[in-house]
Amino acid sequence: MAEPESNRTNGRRREPRSILPFVRGTLAGAGGALIGVGIAIDDLRYSLVGAIAVAIPMSAITIRNAIARRRQREALDTMMEEMGPAIALSSVARAIVGPGGLILQHNLPWHRARLPEETVPEAWLDFPADGTPQQFILDRGGRQVEVAGRPVRPFTNYYLLSVRELAGPTRIDPGIFEHADLGWFEMDRDGVVTGVNGTLADWLGRSVEEVGSGKMSVFGLFKPADNQDAGDDRFHADLLPLDGPPFPVEVVLQTDVLGGGTRGGLVIDLREIVRSVQALAESAERFGRFIDDAPVGIAALTAEGSVEEANPVFAELALGVADTELILSRNLRDLIEWPEGEAKTAADFAQVLAGVEGTSAELRFKATPAITTRMFATRARRAGSGERPTRIVYMIDVSAQKALEAQFVQSQKMQAVGQLAGGIAHDFNNLLTAIIGFCDLLLTRHGPEDDSFPDIMQVKQNANRAANLVRQLLAFSRRQTLRPKIIDIRDTLNDLSTLLRRLIGANIKLDLDHAQDLGLVRVDPSQFDQVIINLVVNARDAMAEGGRIQIRTRNAGKREARRIAAMQLPPGDYVMIEVTDDGHGIPRDVLPQIFEPFFTTKEIGAGTGLGLSTVYGIVKQTGGSIVAESEPGQGTTFRILLPRHVEGAAEAVPEPAERAEPATSGSETILIVEDEDAVRNFAVRALRRQGYRVLEAATGEEALDLIEAGTERIDLMVSDVVMPSMDGPTLARMAMERLPALKVIMISGYAEEQFRKSLDPGLAFTFLAKPFSLKQLGQLVREVLDGR
Repeated sequence: MAEPESNRTNGRRREPRSILPFVRGTLAGAGGALIGVGIAIDDLRYSLVGAIAVAIPMSAITIRNAIARRRQREALDTMMEEMGPAIALSSVARAIVGPGGLILQHNLPWHRARLPEETVPEAWLDFPADGTPQQFILDRGGRQVEVAGRPVRPFTNYYLLSVRELAGPTRIDPGIFEHADLGWFEMDRDGVVTGVNGTLADWLGRSVEEVGSGKMSVFGLFKPADNQDAGDDRFHADLLPLDGPPFPVEVVLQTDVLGGGTRGGLVIDLREIVRSVQALAESAERFGRFIDDAPVGIAALTAEGSVEEANPVFAELALGVADTELILSRNLRDLIEWPEGEAKTAADFAQVLAGVEGTSAELRFKATPAITTRMFATRARRAGSGERPTRIVYMIDVSAQKALEAQFVQSQKMQAVGQLAGGIAHDFNNLLTAIIGFCDLLLTRHGPEDDSFPDIMQVKQNANRAANLVRQLLAFSRRQTLRPKIIDIRDTLNDLSTLLRRLIGANIKLDLDHAQDLGLVRVDPSQFDQVIINLVVNARDAMAEGGRIQIRTRNAGKREARRIAAMQLPPGDYVMIEVTDDGHGIPRDVLPQIFEPFFTTKEIGAGTGLGLSTVYGIVKQTGGSIVAESEPGQGTTFRILLPRHVEGAAEAVPEPAERAEPATSGSETILIVEDEDAVRNFAVRALRRQGYRVLEAATGEEALDLIEAGTERIDLMVSDVVMPSMDGPTLARMAMERLPALKVIMISGYAEEQFRKSLDPGLAFTFLAKPFSLKQLGQLVREVLDGR
């Protein structure tokens, strides 16, 4: 398309006249005159003012020229970058030419056509203002070329040249576009539209006759777009409908369609394409936001592990800051904290980089060592020609999950150890019952004056010490018998403080800090005392040179209990007891093991390793939880949470008041059922010594046979709980069906709660825990027979 002749002169744009040269000339002349006057009258002031007047325009000229040159260079560089791709992709020989015909850039077809490589003939730049191509003879061989050119605005003396070898014009019949979905127009050399098809007329909102009447210029149909060049005689423009808004089109020109200089062009509607591009751009933006706002780390890695793209979460997990610019081009191998002597992490990471589907690697980074992450691989994206393969990986923070896994493993281990400890304790209780019992029998025959008395007492005292260790094992395994009461732990701790101060010594200070509105708890008071004593003694041992122990109590609501994940407690209100010391602390590698039975860091003989395991078992059996927090050199804090007692809940049965020691002898008939021979023999001999008639059975079946025989009236049955074939509760139920008045005592090395919850609530019996002494057995038998 050609612009109106008034805007062009031989293809060159007229420059507007400026008043600046006149001003500069005036200042220079005036300055020279002032200098002359100053010399003539010998006045330095006139000469100085004149010199300044001359210097101002000269400096302005110099600065302006420098700025103009710099801006022109920048604009030329921008122009070359914008037009370069279109020229390179064109199948027509094209070149950008500067002042003096200097060729700045040309494409491959230009080179193949053997066109000038450095400068073009001056005649090629003298093209008509309307852009009509001119014909020239290229060389002595008579090759004819057609040269078309247009200025490259806004530059002066810069042109875009298109050169074709003449081989006869291609003619297109405009009739084929009459009913096409493409617009078609014809125009003469002056840019006057001489014909259009119906499609283009409809787009313009005009009739075919009106547009093709020869009264409209092509510039009335199109407005050139900002980036109009689109290739070989193709350019982008905005079509100008009569009533609607302009819309984008692409115009493909055809030279000399009908001969005689007539030109035509196809018009392609780009609205759908533009909408598709906009939709694609919006989709890309939404997808970018989706990636950036994703709660997991997402990144594109090279096969070597370098980061090509990443979202903020990925950067934060790897570097500790959510700045993606800091991680781009970084190699993850340099950022990962590789475990020493462990090859699995490196092998898993290599699988991820290889793009093996379904693989993952557990990683820690140097910048965020407290965070454990897991990186997952996606299937490797195939690279195109010249591209490097890319892996899309996802990374999540699994620190909380790893902590829960560790807690679960520790809980399972503690449960397993507890079951083992409970079983061992049961067997030991049977042995200790026999040892203590036979010691009591010996003591009935060997008084203090007897030479054997000290030896027997030594055996019994050590047996009692062993029984105490077994009770600690049962406490850890949560299988001991508790006698809970509703208490205010402030009163309990205040009463216990005197004993605690004697235990810790004068060089350690003990502080108690109680909340005013502290709730009540339901615990076994003696066992709670044992918990506090064990924790305080441990704190004392950690402060050999003295220090301070603080016991604090306060209420803990549902949120706080839930926030301490390691507690693993059901929702509810709790009372918290904190025991804090400022001792040497517990090493991190030791901390997970402190509640395990027989684990101790003390010297040999300084402890059994059951103190904290006993605390753990008592707290757990009470329905609470305990955790320890410690840093080497910064002391240790144990936190205990116990369920807060709700008013109106079942109260503990009050213990009977102390009374005078009852008689232990009698003449009733008692059936002893015990599979352990030593325990059975002791019980039989003890009760016979006290005057009772005693029957014995080693199994439940033997006991039932004695009952069904009916040869003796049985008043009381003393039975072990755990026996082969038939257990004690089953025996008791069947015996009471045959003897409704029968009274029953159950004995066991396990806690009463372990089996009572699985029994028929209507089954009445009295429980006696092993190990028991001769005195305890005789007193309880007499109480049950008397109905007390």
